Amino acid sequence: MKNKKRKIFVSIVVLFIASYGYSLFIKDLFPRLSRYTYNRHHLIISPDSGHSITGNPDIEQILKTAIFELPNEHNNPKVIALTFDDGPFPMYTPLLLNALKHKKVKATFFINGIHARRFPQLTLDIHNGGHEIGNHTFYHRDITGLSDKEIERELDMTDDAVYKIAGIHTFLFRPPGGNLHEASKKIVLKKGYTIVTYSINPGDWWQRDQEKLYSHIFSNSHSGGIILLHSGLIHTVRLMPTLIQEYRKKGYKFVTISELARMRGIEPEIRNFTSKEMRK
Repeated sequence: MKNKKRKIFVSIVVLFIASYGYSLFIKDLFPRLSRYTYNRHHLIISPDSGHSITGNPDIEQILKTAIFELPNEHNNPKVIALTFDDGPFPMYTPLLLNALKHKKVKATFFINGIHARRFPQLTLDIHNGGHEIGNHTFYHRDITGLSDKEIERELDMTDDAVYKIAGIHTFLFRPPGGNLHEASKKIVLKKGYTIVTYSINPGDWWQRDQEKLYSHIFSNSHSGGIILLHSGLIHTVRLMPTLIQEYRKKGYKFVTISELARMRGIEPEIRNFTSKEMRK
């Protein structure tokens, strides 16, 4: 009887330790995972895009341009932008990069600073593969719940991590969860970032069915579309070959976010800093 009680006690202790360790791991990799919600946006917002979005005199310079619908003219080819959030991750990001390389497609990766710091070679591989790197905060935090200083810190820590690894500064930003309000928008734009959201969100972070993912993506496709996907999911990696092939059959060309922005007359590469002092 004593041995049985001892075994039960040991099992409970082991289970508690394992559960606690797992929770720490998850919290460390994906802070505020419960707030991983998506709102539908269709904008690229630039500090220099020429259209006022507010009558507030304090933030009158915050500007936006909608680029999700490009005119179907003969001199304007059908284009689509692949974007991948989170990561990089050691298991699936290399597979994703190989799939894109094989199909000769350039994409835009919105990465978290904590992962860039942990996996510098993968971050460098993204850059060396000709893909764009955007800022997705350091800890994947909902910036609408942060102070101005905390937002700046999330941006700067990620930018510093990318610069130390790849020698480039980030100038594109996507808010985690697509969550953005006027106050946080003001801070991000003041830091010189172009804010990028999305127009096609198949929900690959929860939807694993390939057919449903395909159906959602293609039923919502349009020239100038921005597809939101994630770099740490095997079913997203498996989606790539057929997805790319089908888009090309339909006459689409794959572009990066910067290329897409320029089609609307936006020049996103405005953060050409050489030192931390120039960011202030």
